[in-house]
Amino acid sequence: MGPPTEGGCAHQGLLYGSPGELLAAAVPFLRRGLAAGDAVVLACGEAGNALLVNALPDRERGNVMLVERAEIYTRPACAVAAFRRIVRAGLEAGARGVRLVGEVDFGAEPASWREWMRFEAIMNVALASVRLRCVCAYDTRALPGPVLDSAARTHPALLTAAGAVPSPPYTDPSAFVAGLSEAGPDPLERTPPAYRSGPVTAPGQIPALREQLRSILAGLEVPVSRRSDLVAAVSETVVNGLLHGAPPVRLRLWADPSRLVCTIVDQGPGFDDRLLGYSPPSGDLRGGAGLWLARRSCDRVETFRPPGGFGVRLVLALPMGHGPAELEGARARVEIIQRKTAAAGIRAAQLRREVKRLGSSGQVPG
Repeated sequence: MGPPTEGGCAHQGLLYGSPGELLAAAVPFLRRGLAAGDAVVLACGEAGNALLVNALPDRERGNVMLVERAEIYTRPACAVAAFRRIVRAGLEAGARGVRLVGEVDFGAEPASWREWMRFEAIMNVALASVRLRCVCAYDTRALPGPVLDSAARTHPALLTAAGAVPSPPYTDPSAFVAGLSEAGPDPLERTPPAYRSGPVTAPGQIPALREQLRSILAGLEVPVSRRSDLVAAVSETVVNGLLHGAPPVRLRLWADPSRLVCTIVDQGPGFDDRLLGYSPPSGDLRGGAGLWLARRSCDRVETFRPPGGFGVRLVLALPMGHGPAELEGARARVEIIQRKTAAAGIRAAQLRREVKRLGSSGQVPG
């Protein structure tokens, strides 16, 4: 298995029903990468990481970088940025490319399934130019049917014990995302909102809106970091509504002990690009900068079309202390198995230094 064509991404699914099936497909993939000089990364759950690394020969384990999946798969936009940063770190440390086996945490609710199924499709676009061979493992014993059905449609190839094979049901990412059912209103939206803004018609009103929102969130005893997340996401989304939609823009906020839900509605036609805002924007922003920042700040960002307008729904889980880890600036925390080894290829410790250096500099690779 050679490098991705012209340095691009190879994105494969791996469906397994037992530890043996996972090992039979993933271990040869990992060992080929180590032999070829790739940086090798595991981003599964703790048990999956341990199973895979312990299946490698002792001399190869020291070259494997272990990342708990909760450090990568926090929010789709953060995961995209984290993958970009890890690849850049690996290349700067001297690797030919990066091979990664990971397991997305799809969550327990259909809304979360949709968000991460969407992410799997978007990876094919957002990481198309990145030197990454990514294998996404799906445990058929634990994952729900819709998620399992999506694996073959969001991965151009499937990895088996015999090697990679094309996935005939693979679907163009835009078509796949467009075909997902839209999320309906959150149940909280059937209750009176905790806050309802007046009409916002000009950017000069946004500072006062932010202050009102901060005050409401403080009164609701929302953790400070989550207040900052929501205020930032709301601000960007309102700006988008004014610049790319049509005023007035109106905001409503709901809260319960488990989550915050905020809707921002403008009077414009909206947009049809379902892939917008999942990777760092460049060039023609087309509103992507604000959406990208909102997607990094919120657990879910959904669009909907109320009568006569366009809406964005922001959802943040509470409490912060029990939610997914932050990846601010895509700073994934990593743990490295450090052992002396004579094996050829990149040292995991060296990769760790490069990852930490990029993270501390605040760089988000493009």
